Amino acid sequence: MKKQYTKGTRRVSKKRRTPSTRRTSASKAGVPWAGGGLAVMLGMLGVFYLVLVNGTAVRGSEITALERREGDLRERVGAQEIVSVELSSLDRVTEVSKQLNMVQTSDIAYIAPRDGSVVKR
Repeated sequence: MKKQYTKGTRRVSKKRRTPSTRRTSASKAGVPWAGGGLAVMLGMLGVFYLVLVNGTAVRGSEITALERREGDLRERVGAQEIVSVELSSLDRVTEVSKQLNMVQTSDIAYIAPRDGSVVKR
């Protein structure tokens, strides 16, 4: 079944191609590594996916730590507000004024301008 052609001193044989011996389109285009390229691309996508998942996990743990810190700071602010209210209460001011030997006056005299001006010229 083989036809042999002679071309000069060299023999060339022409085979009939069956569907199982036909080349794929990638092979026809001169890309013999197309199957391996697909595996490399899938591997790269897998690595990219793992990097994304790892980055997301790290960000999640950072967010959790920041939320915990926010709660602690809110508690501290609440405690400081309570201390501020206690220190500025009327009972506290009266107690401190007695400790400093301050006396309460009944007659308060503010400086009043004599000629109607506020600034001295």
